Amino acid sequence: MLLYGAPSGVELGGAFVRIRTDWRVWVRVQMLMDDPEVPEGMAGGLLLDAAYPRTAAEGEERSPYEAALAAPEEAVRAAVGFMRMGRPERPMTAQERRASRRRSWDWGWDAAFVVADFQRYYGMDMTDAGLRMHWWRFWSLFCGLPDESESMRLMAVRTADESRLKGEERRRVMEGKARAMLPARTEEERKENRTVRFGV
Repeated sequence: MLLYGAPSGVELGGAFVRIRTDWRVWVRVQMLMDDPEVPEGMAGGLLLDAAYPRTAAEGEERSPYEAALAAPEEAVRAAVGFMRMGRPERPMTAQERRASRRRSWDWGWDAAFVVADFQRYYGMDMTDAGLRMHWWRFWSLFCGLPDESESMRLMAVRTADESRLKGEERRRVMEGKARAMLPARTEEERKENRTVRFGV
């Protein structure tokens, strides 16, 4: 990205295919992929619909969406790769696996913290409807928020491992988790929230 800029498309079947690059599109994609009410069989189709423009540009024989439908599995992989900024998924550490079982972030519920943090640290008004930003830039800025930012602090609190803590330290961590708790969407999350709330 530093040398060549952020891409405007992906490769499908050896050809360049445009993809939507706006940060809002990919926040919505992440919300979609995190939604437990979206059936697994529908997720790929919804991803293609969100990621690939339906209108052909000048010089294109078909729209990017039509190109994606011609090779849907490859198009889904390419879109996920774009979302990850081209980085391959690496094996998680044991600590990361434990943390991944706990929902640490919700773009809808936590939106105010993103707005506040981007204003505070970058001087950017994320509520400005005219703000255009490539997803790779947005994601770089979001991941680059300092540990003391509200967004990073919330994620750290929500994924903190209290299993080896005792006494006052455990009580303090559990109280922090209860204050930062996300609303439950599934029975598993309701059970996790009860565990946090009652410290059992």
